[in-house]
Amino acid sequence: MPPNIELLCGDMQLELIGRNMDHKRREDDALGHIPWVFITSCVRYFLEGYENMQGITQNEEDWVVFIDTNPSFSIYTEMALLAAERLIIPINADDFSREAIVAMLDLVYGIDLHNIPTQFQHCKKRMFSHKAQEYDVRRPKIHLLINNRVTTYNLRSVAAFGDMATSSLSVLAAAYDNHSECFVPRPPTTSPSRNPLPAINHYFIDVQDFHTTGILSLYTGCPLDDLKGKVHLFSKVVNASKDQVATYIPILRALIEKL
Repeated sequence: MPPNIELLCGDMQLELIGRNMDHKRREDDALGHIPWVFITSCVRYFLEGYENMQGITQNEEDWVVFIDTNPSFSIYTEMALLAAERLIIPINADDFSREAIVAMLDLVYGIDLHNIPTQFQHCKKRMFSHKAQEYDVRRPKIHLLINNRVTTYNLRSVAAFGDMATSSLSVLAAAYDNHSECFVPRPPTTSPSRNPLPAINHYFIDVQDFHTTGILSLYTGCPLDDLKGKVHLFSKVVNASKDQVATYIPILRALIEKL
């Protein structure tokens, strides 16, 4: 790994204590101790402790922590949300992603676009959004929506991918119109785009499917810039195409600029 990167790996054993942690944070509040806040904030406390130990100040822009979570709303997802300042949302070209965005807006921010029936409203008291508001804890602001694994033709997204992305963007646009405080503030001007939703487009980017090249990079742990020659997989030897790598590098650079 490059010397400027530190990796804290996940551990399958976490699943063994997940239910116990969730049970513990439901205990009654005591004087000076709120179990839900304390347990859900553990990752945030860890990062703050690391910053203090390393002497990192809040103004150091070269100190960035990325937290990758499973696509489910478990206690570990909630711990990551309380630790993070910005939220990056990857989607695919399917209707499941659109519904997932609707659910995310409600679970994280309490933005109900589906109008939950009255008989289910009492269940919201246990939701992350309700607890976070009750205890007045910081939640991340929406930073970027990544339309992942896009298929392109002549440098444009294939119609189906573009249409599905627009559908997902329309959901975010509806939330932005009434809850812009949940989004990272936009700069005064943004570059023009093909997307018909200009206000929300600042928070969106297409990322092309990297196909075999992406698989090789993930398998070897090798950055795309350094990927070359023949790569030995489990039972096959696959050649890393220089032409494909050269095509994908600008896409990654555009993503980095958005980040």
